[in-house]
Amino acid sequence: MVSPINGVGQLDQMLLSMSKPAAAGGEPSSASAVDFQKMLLDVVGQTNAADGQAQQAISNYQIDSGISKPEVFIAIRKAEMALRMTMQIRNKLLEAFDEIKQMRM
Repeated sequence: MVSPINGVGQLDQMLLSMSKPAAAGGEPSSASAVDFQKMLLDVVGQTNAADGQAQQAISNYQIDSGISKPEVFIAIRKAEMALRMTMQIRNKLLEAFDEIKQMRM
C-alpha cells in the first residue's frame, strides 16, 4: 500500500526562508526564482494528489464501489511514477547544492 507523502509544509517553509535573505538585502528577487519555487511546490503537490487518488482508488475497490482492478492499478502506478519523478528532482537538486558548496570563492 502506498503511504501518504508528508512534509510539503516543511518544504514550503524551507524555500521561503531561502528566498528571504535575498529580498532583505535590498536586491530585487527575480521572477525566475519565484517561478522555480512555485514549480517545485506544484510538483510536490501533484505527487501528493496522485498518492491521495491512489489511496482513494484502493479504498473504493475494497468497499466494492464499482472501480475495477485495472483502474486501481493505474492509479497506483501514476502515484508511484510521480513519486519517482519527485525523488529524481530532489536528488538532482541535492547534487547541484553539493556542487555549489564545493565551489571556491
